[in-house]
Amino acid sequence: MLPRPLTWILAGVLLGGLAWAAPIARAGLKPVLLVPIYVFPHSWGVNEYVRLINLQKRYPNLPIVAIVNVDFDGPDWKTNPGYRAQMGEIVRSLAGAGIVVLGYASSSYTRRPFQGDPKGSGFGSDLRTNVDRWIRFFPQVRGIFVDEMCYSLTLYRDQQHPCLPLEASRAPVGQAEGRPYRDVMAYYRAVYAYIRLSKGLELVIANPGQTVPPAFFDGSVADALIVYEGSEAYFDPTVYPLGGNPDRTGLLLYNDPAPFALPKLRAVLGKVGFFYVTDAMLVDGKLNPWAALPRYLEELADYLASPQP
Repeated sequence: MLPRPLTWILAGVLLGGLAWAAPIARAGLKPVLLVPIYVFPHSWGVNEYVRLINLQKRYPNLPIVAIVNVDFDGPDWKTNPGYRAQMGEIVRSLAGAGIVVLGYASSSYTRRPFQGDPKGSGFGSDLRTNVDRWIRFFPQVRGIFVDEMCYSLTLYRDQQHPCLPLEASRAPVGQAEGRPYRDVMAYYRAVYAYIRLSKGLELVIANPGQTVPPAFFDGSVADALIVYEGSEAYFDPTVYPLGGNPDRTGLLLYNDPAPFALPKLRAVLGKVGFFYVTDAMLVDGKLNPWAALPRYLEELADYLASPQP
């Protein structure tokens, strides 16, 4: 039995035996506020979660989706009971405020096995086990954010590709014109079906971080896709190919100093269903832009909550 749909999911169809629904949360043209909050719950970090909770209370009609990141294979989770208790309380408080909470799970561009022995993948567990842990330890979680999604349909063994080391991929092997390839769509269909149908969660957002072929938007691999994750300075909404799937499309922008890029947000109204921008920085891969909330978060929320464009 599928779960009760999110209040902002409107219409569902049947595809390949799996009922799915396009997440439509926009009031008019405004997108959902999608917040990656990868913050350790020390005293300062707890304040960031409280700030997001207070934001939802201030704007109860603004749909907010929070992505929470816990490394179940890391030392903090395994050896620190206080950390586990704090994260449990944080997730309960976020959900209690009306925020839709997604658990984080990396697919490592299909390098992480969906199920089975993760040896050689760089992970301590397979993706299926990771999803199970989110449900077991955080029952308030309503979906999964599948990060590091491969953005190519097929990966040929004899083809150089930036997604991953092909031999390490656990995606199914197929044949096309005599050339063996890794079936990326089959991998993500299995992930999506497990999360939505087998485990009964309500929402899967996947993050290729760039544009993907139209087949990715058929509803069989994700409910929504992040088609740009990167510096705000390099995002030009007038030329970036956002495609024709606004309710299934999201943007994650960083390195945007205050005030936030309101002209760019206005330029994508009606073209994206999920949006986030922050002044936090990614510098030489050393700083995590999702490790703090932007200084202008309240200003961003105020704009998104307003019915005016």
